[in-house]
Parts: sequence; C-alpha cells; structure tokens
Amino acid sequence: MSNFISEFVVENLQSDKNESFSQYYAALRNACEFNPPPYGENWFGKEYRRMSRDPSWFANLLISDADLEGYSSKQLWIYANSVSDSKMSQDLKLHAIDEARHSKIFGKLLFLIFPSIATNELSEKLKEMSPSLSLKDIDNSGSNIVDMSHQEILNSLILINLFEIKALVLQRLLQPTLFAYGNSELNPRIQRSTNSLIADEIRHVSYTAGYLESAIKTGHRDYIFSAMSEFQKYLNHITLEQFQAA
Repeated sequence: MSNFISEFVVENLQSDKNESFSQYYAALRNACEFNPPPYGENWFGKEYRRMSRDPSWFANLLISDADLEGYSSKQLWIYANSVSDSKMSQDLKLHAIDEARHSKIFGKLLFLIFPSIATNELSEKLKEMSPSLSLKDIDNSGSNIVDMSHQEILNSLILINLFEIKALVLQRLLQPTLFAYGNSELNPRIQRSTNSLIADEIRHVSYTAGYLESAIKTGHRDYIFSAMSEFQKYLNHITLEQFQAA
C-alpha cells in the first residue's frame, strides 16, 4: 500500500494528458515509500465513510472545505504576485481562480444536500469565504516581486503539489458520499460539480509536476527527492492530527 498514492497520481495524470513526468514520478514514489500517506490506506477511506454517515459532521466538512478553498485561493494569489517568472505567476493565479470557484461549489453542494440549513446568515458566511477572482483580474493585479531563492520556489511547488494530491484523493472519496446523500434528481448536478472539482485537482497536480520535472532535469534532483520526502512526512503528520481531532 505504500505506493498506492504515487500510482494513483500516475494513473490520473496519464488519463489527463499524454505527458511524461518520469523523474517527478520517481521522486513521488520515493516520498511515498518512505512516508506512506495515511489517505492512501484502506482504514482512512473506511473511517471517512463512517464519519460521513453523520449528516452534521458531513455538513460541517463541506463548510470547512469551502473555507479552506477560499483561504487557499487568497494565499495563492498573494504568492503569485511575488513570483518573478511570468508563466509561473499566471499558472498560480489560474490555480487561485479555481480555488475560489471551488469554495463556491462547496457552498452550493452544502445547500443542495442540506436545504434546511440554508439561512441568510450561513449564506453570507460562505460568501465571505470565497474571494471574487476571475481571468480579467490576472492582468490588472499589482505585483510585489520578492527576491526568492530557487530553493524557496521549489519548496512552494512541492508543497502545493503534495497538498493537491491529497485534495484529489479526498475529492474521489467525496463524490460517492455526496451521491449517497443525493437522489435521482440531485445526483446529475452533484456529478457535474464533483467532476469539475476532480478535473481541476488533476490539472493542479499536473502543472506543478511539470515544474518539478523540469527542475529535476536541470540539476535539482537530490534536493527535490529529499524535500518531497520530508514534506510528505509533514503532510502525513498534520493529516493524522486533523483526522484525530475530527
């Protein structure tokens, strides 16, 4: 089971586009072998499904997801404005726009599944969580270029990549759970929304993998292999802490 996550990523990226990320895949396999992600284990999925049977827990999960996606969107946008590489900055801003849209999607799914909790107060709370970002904002936003080292940029790309892998796994768990709460009328709408979320997560993993693949091939192999393993260990730790707290 140690490399389930890395093979899961390979399968999803290869279905997205016929692009080779062989060096990146090797780094990810290495990280997962030494620090197996808990969300790649059978017990994690079973426990997720068990807790999801509690409507209150599941509703709060959707609210938390909306909040997290909104927060991530804001942070990505800030970071994008500090990156001197124009292509990378644009990719990060497109990612931030996706996260803002995801925040709104989670709010819509919440009220679709649990219409009885749709109050004006909660609607306003969800609205505050979701920044208003669109493609037109990319060229109009100010920049605040920071003199970051190549290592700092690599660290950011690795962290984003690993967090997006986790997000992809969780989206795959979320979809059937939403179907279980839905019905024949709601499930087509749920499927459209969750398919969109999954496609976006695959794209986020893919574009960051591309940057890491290039960096490995241009002399940063040892650093990326080491850092990815350490950051996976960190992500595993906070994942287990959050899971236990739930």
